[in-house]
Amino acid sequence: MIKNMFFGLFYIIVCLLIGLYILRITSKDVDDDVIMKISIYPTAVLDETYLFVVRSDKMLEVSKGVRKHQTFDSDFFLRKVIDMKKRKLTAEESKVLLDAANRIEETSDNFTKELIADGWDVSIYYKGKIMDLNYYGNESVDLDVLVNQLITLSPITVDLHGWS
Repeated sequence: MIKNMFFGLFYIIVCLLIGLYILRITSKDVDDDVIMKISIYPTAVLDETYLFVVRSDKMLEVSKGVRKHQTFDSDFFLRKVIDMKKRKLTAEESKVLLDAANRIEETSDNFTKELIADGWDVSIYYKGKIMDLNYYGNESVDLDVLVNQLITLSPITVDLHGWS
């Protein structure tokens, strides 16, 4: 009787350990190859949020949806995805994006984000750092280069319209 209880307990522990190991591997693989995440979103609403993910295999994933949080320090930044497409970047396209991101990261401490109603903001996750910036009214040429390049390369239409 005690031998059967011990065997049952051992079996349950082994199953739990295997399950936790598989869960860890699965969740780890999802973001291991992410080089950069960029979100472009309206300041006044959660809708119309664009999320760009650049992966190490030069794959650009673009999602449009409704965001759940103001910043993407969570894995579940978008609560509802309306459209999502992927596109392979060329070496030159990838270089332009990464060069602009490097320059932004080097000077990001010099920027102050202001509260602007009815505008667009940009959040960049790069090199373990999250940079929250205003898109309109910013003084960074590199941010303009990065956003314009992402809009050009995007496999889905990006509409950064104004409100009146």
